[in-house]
Amino acid sequence: MVTIKDIAREVNLSYSSVSLALNEDPRIKKETRERVKLKAEEMGYQRNAQARALVMNKSEMIGFILPDIENPFFASLIRGAEALAFEKGYNLVICNTNWDNELEAKHLNLVIERKIDGILLVSCNEPNPTLEKVLSLHLPLVFVSSPYPEAEANFVGTDSEHGGYLAAKHLLDLGHREIVVIGGQFNSEAIIQRFNGYKRALKEYNIILNTDDVILGDFSVSSGYKSIKTLVNTNRKFTAVLAFDDLIAIGVMNGLKESGIIIPDDISVIGFDNIEAASFRGIDLTTISMDKSSMGRFAVEILLGELNCKQKPCDIKNIVLDQDLVIRNSTGPAKVL
Repeated sequence: MVTIKDIAREVNLSYSSVSLALNEDPRIKKETRERVKLKAEEMGYQRNAQARALVMNKSEMIGFILPDIENPFFASLIRGAEALAFEKGYNLVICNTNWDNELEAKHLNLVIERKIDGILLVSCNEPNPTLEKVLSLHLPLVFVSSPYPEAEANFVGTDSEHGGYLAAKHLLDLGHREIVVIGGQFNSEAIIQRFNGYKRALKEYNIILNTDDVILGDFSVSSGYKSIKTLVNTNRKFTAVLAFDDLIAIGVMNGLKESGIIIPDDISVIGFDNIEAASFRGIDLTTISMDKSSMGRFAVEILLGELNCKQKPCDIKNIVLDQDLVIRNSTGPAKVL
């Protein structure tokens, strides 16, 4: 295996000078750095990441802890974050929690033990002693998509309460008064805020919330399908469904179509997130849209700013991105019951 000492002999430089050159240290002339890197490449030199992390006191890795990497919403966050991280010389380490508070704690401990430079986190809503410890130590951290309750910490996301309001108001403006909400769980602050927005819209229209109209499951197509099939089989009367995300909404639409119910003539359906599949022919889902890729990029930008911040503690950054109502063919005027 080729070592730095081997390269140093070939280019007639000291071990330390070659090490600095390979690490792009500006104290070494650019021409020398290029000569050293060219020779290292010719000799087949492979850098030892762990040794480099010890020397530089940084791993050049960012941990992204999130609840469901199969969900297209979170996949878009990862794509945006990874693009900027890679551009800036960092690698992204993806950790999936499956909405499990204990698994989230294990991943947090892992990134701390491995001395990963910073953390991007889509957190579960439950109190987490490990996360509280991370916050108390002021480790570089950015909450993404969903804030952690009462935490004074960096955040990039949207005004989820406003998003819930937009979705509900769209249905209410179309004359819908018998609306069913299908989740998901209230396992993140973002989802709780979406529901608060829904309730605010109902209040504006003097409609009393019926808790029986809220059906919880998980954030998947199959969950949306099962929930709506159960509801249809009870012969419950309703004219619209507000789903907590697009995957649930697509499952709802599948179940309604299978039951012979016409969308939107009989029942309207609206989702959240505007994943790519929402625009597919045959789905045409009305939804609340947000720039997910930019959310990921902004999160990395804030984190890198904190890593380079010389005066501690760094100023807390809070970026709230716009949301838009995207009207497609899954919503229409309410049918008279």
